[in-house]
Amino acid sequence: MNASAATTTEREEIRGGFLGRHPFALFLTLAFGIPILLVASLLLTPQFWSWVHGGPFDYFAEFERLTRALGLVSLPGSSLYLWVRLSLAEPIFWTGNIYVGAPTIAALIVVGATGANGGLRDFVRRLRLSQGLGAGQTVLWYATAFAVMLVRNLCIPLILGVPLASWQHYAMPSFALVLLAGAFFDQGGLLEEGGWRGFALPYLQRMSNSPLQVNFLLGVIWGLWHVPRDLAQRFTASSGYLLGTLLPFILGCITLSLIIAFFFYRVGGSVWMGVMLHSLSNNNAGIGWDDSLLQQSMARFNWGSFAVELGIVLVIVLIYGKNLGLRRDSTSAPIV
Repeated sequence: MNASAATTTEREEIRGGFLGRHPFALFLTLAFGIPILLVASLLLTPQFWSWVHGGPFDYFAEFERLTRALGLVSLPGSSLYLWVRLSLAEPIFWTGNIYVGAPTIAALIVVGATGANGGLRDFVRRLRLSQGLGAGQTVLWYATAFAVMLVRNLCIPLILGVPLASWQHYAMPSFALVLLAGAFFDQGGLLEEGGWRGFALPYLQRMSNSPLQVNFLLGVIWGLWHVPRDLAQRFTASSGYLLGTLLPFILGCITLSLIIAFFFYRVGGSVWMGVMLHSLSNNNAGIGWDDSLLQQSMARFNWGSFAVELGIVLVIVLIYGKNLGLRRDSTSAPIV
């Protein structure tokens, strides 16, 4: 065997080793491990971060102070523009972007190291707006998805008695930018979705014939992934955290995962569909209503979101069945 052939064989053995056989386990380890390490370092070694900062440092107090100093108080807390501005002013805040980007970082490492899920080639393919659809159909599905999320954002305050945004909000010249930023430049939507819908959903769907089961599991994983964030913000110290905050949040992640999956399937598997729907779910205040509810009760908001999203999921299942509109190719393989 020549040197070239030996090298090729070694690479194949690496890809077929433990990592190659368990790519999803590696993905979860990295996607959860990066946030856990970041939060643990913040909570267990505050003196280290104070040293890096050059003086006493409280992450969230500094976040609020710097947000006010930069005149960015009106932006949603998940705005990517806000986090980039904060990070440029105070590099410590890049840790927030790394936390949120952990699923995508994990996905890129896994597909690059193991070739799982079609490797980097298929990962890049999912960065198209659609697959197997014409321009008109693609635009129609994105417009429908946007409309569904707009209805979701409007229904949450209506059922909970929270005031809607005034009509002047929509008449402002800046509203078009608010709309664009709310749909595609949200920190969570843009940085996370390469992991959740770019890797995890296609991988799990190829392992199962049940889109309902796949997205139920992905929703639970997605919800639990936020727990280190809650630890950092000390939400978990509340006596009602598990049932009042975490439970409705995870239920909401499940229903939102099912909604995103439906539209993801209809366009043949596009990360951008996930980015848009994820982002819109994070930007209720910019598109639909006054965000006073979030200031009053996060638990109430989570239960309201879950209720509205469950209604949307039931409509999807009634029309498209338990396969959630999943498209398949000529060999019956899922188009994801």
